[in-house]
Amino acid sequence: MLLESAGYHAVAPDLEQWWETRPTDEGPVSNWSQRHAAYAAGLGTFGLSDGFITAKGVAIRVGSVVCDVALVPSARPYRNHQENCLHYREGTCGRCIERCPADAISTAGHDKPKCRAYLQT
Repeated sequence: MLLESAGYHAVAPDLEQWWETRPTDEGPVSNWSQRHAAYAAGLGTFGLSDGFITAKGVAIRVGSVVCDVALVPSARPYRNHQENCLHYREGTCGRCIERCPADAISTAGHDKPKCRAYLQT
């Protein structure tokens, strides 16, 4: 890996042997969240559907490499972990509620068991 050859420690968590998913009553969970790593890196926030929302929108794929390179952090363009969601920020939008075929998203949030039941039918 490029970072390791430059003398840094680096890991791509989902490529490591310790990375795993496991079943729960609400569906599968993993021991590493790419969405949360992206949030920690300042790339976006979370929405009503639990999706990750960047300044450009919601349809993204995220991967991460964690390393011990000393970097100067840039300012985050948002105030909290739900800033990019128009529902949380302004009480508007709700498109994810309308578009969810499982009817598993409401103003109360994402009903994971209901979503999982829909996916398994």
